Amino acid sequence: MAQEGFADTVKKWAALALAAVFLLIYLALVLVTMRKTGEAAEPWSRRLVLLGGIEALAFAGAGWLFGKEVSRQTIDQANARADDATKKEEQAQAERKQATEDATTAKGNAVAMAQTVKLIAPTLEQQPGLVGTLASQPQQLADAVLAKYGVGT
Repeated sequence: MAQEGFADTVKKWAALALAAVFLLIYLALVLVTMRKTGEAAEPWSRRLVLLGGIEALAFAGAGWLFGKEVSRQTIDQANARADDATKKEEQAQAERKQATEDATTAKGNAVAMAQTVKLIAPTLEQQPGLVGTLASQPQQLADAVLAKYGVGT
């Protein structure tokens, strides 16, 4: 594990050094070419061909150097968004769990209340007057609640 980290570090520094070397060689060749402007066409064209090849390598190295910084910023932003999404997902799971627990508690309370109403309703129906007449309505509601939650009567 530690050797992999060391190998990655060596690769990064080697790539950085190689990019810097190509940039320095390119700058040196540009300076030499600028000083030799009065030469004949043949050596001048040879120097330009050589300069073009080194230029491609130097610009690739410069692109790698600058691209690495842009990529690092993009990766950091992506990691931050991923962390935010993970936190939101954890929060949503906690809220979902709480809602499930609340619903289970509410169901238990509704069933307990319906069972209590069913126990009391026969006594209320025996009462004379309005109380006895209205006692069947809570019992019907209790039966509906118990049927909804699949609790036997």
